[in-house]
Amino acid sequence: MNKICMKIAAMLMTALLTVGLVSEAFASQDAQAFSDVPNGAWYEEAVYYVTAMNVASGVEEGRFGPKVLLSRAMFVTMLYRLAGSPTVDDSKQIFDDVPLSTWYTKSVAWAVAQGITAGTGESRFSPKAPVIRQDMAVMIVRFAHSQHAEFLTDDMIIEMFFADMNCVSDYAKRAVVTCGQKGIFGGDKEGNFMPKKNANRAEAAQVIRNLALLMNRVPAQAEVIDASGSRTLSAEDTVRAYRLFHSNLWTPSEYAEFIPAYTLDLWGTKYLIPAREEGYNGFNSIFGERYSGYIGDPEDLAAIYSLIER
Repeated sequence: MNKICMKIAAMLMTALLTVGLVSEAFASQDAQAFSDVPNGAWYEEAVYYVTAMNVASGVEEGRFGPKVLLSRAMFVTMLYRLAGSPTVDDSKQIFDDVPLSTWYTKSVAWAVAQGITAGTGESRFSPKAPVIRQDMAVMIVRFAHSQHAEFLTDDMIIEMFFADMNCVSDYAKRAVVTCGQKGIFGGDKEGNFMPKKNANRAEAAQVIRNLALLMNRVPAQAEVIDASGSRTLSAEDTVRAYRLFHSNLWTPSEYAEFIPAYTLDLWGTKYLIPAREEGYNGFNSIFGERYSGYIGDPEDLAAIYSLIER
């Protein structure tokens, strides 16, 4: 075993000591700004993108848990939700360690039915086990095929795409290179993929965001529509808009009646916003259902208008 592989193996053992920090990271929560996702963090946009799409949620009130290890149950649930949470028969227990009443039962049943995973052997799925990067790549390519997306690989570059391809297991090499070619995964500064490294939730958010954009699920940047036409916000302003709307706690209420001057199409949700001169701090939003909310902080309200007004 070379030095790179030995280093990765040591990282794997260390990470295993912390697995299990989160047991129900996908419990239903309202979208929100997370206290542990700093402004400008490399994963900031990805975290809010996947939470806005309801592909992932926080680990507890106000926290996303970006450094928490990603479990197998978490990852198949993200893929299941990215697929649109399709109807699945989960009436029969497939694995001994996946009861019928868990938050990930449907996701696991769907993943097996789609050929994305077959478990870890001996009638076990190992839902709480951490996911290593090469296994994420394998499941992503299988997911893409299940969604009728053709991901092709140039066989000539398989052995040289990442500097540590000799550390990638044979069963995962094609998937790793495919994900690298498609821009779903990247390597470190030395060009290593780190196949045996445990992935965390920040990495998973970034990978799912990249995959969703590649498959044209939801645009990366928000669009503002008003009487004069439409324009696209920058990536930075898109994240800022999301933070502004979700840093103020709001709950579903009666749908407010007003004539919207602006429609902000932001990561799958349409925000209907009145003209500034109306002096109303409320808004309506549409994400499957219709909701009303309000911006309680005048500075935040002014910031929103500065983003959407021409």
